[in-house]
Amino acid sequence: MLVDVEVAEAEGFDRIVLEFSGRGTPGWVVNYVDEAVLDGSGEVVSLGGAAVLDIYASGTTWPAPNYYRGPSQFTPVNGGDVTDVYVGGTFEGYTQVLAGIDDEPVPFRVYALTAPSRLVIDVARRNAD
Repeated sequence: MLVDVEVAEAEGFDRIVLEFSGRGTPGWVVNYVDEAVLDGSGEVVSLGGAAVLDIYASGTTWPAPNYYRGPSQFTPVNGGDVTDVYVGGTFEGYTQVLAGIDDEPVPFRVYALTAPSRLVIDVARRNAD
């Protein structure tokens, strides 16, 4: 179950971290999309940035008492080129998070970590320091 979403700058990339309760690691599908659309409702989300990264974590559970309580949309304080984040929620075993990227689509990598369970998305910075 999703419990936290964080964004931070690192050398050469920006990191989006989805933290989950429980054991194991989620599966994932992450792609650039033309429009920020919420799974389930089909609602279009207004998201800052020129590109939209659609992040799905699979094998996640329906919201329960300890589910993510942060803002549904936020501008990361130290997000670098990640300009806007929208936590779409969990629907039919998938947790969706949308991220607005400041410029054109750039390469990214995705991996999972344990203790605690996390999905990590590193988004390359076009003009890395």
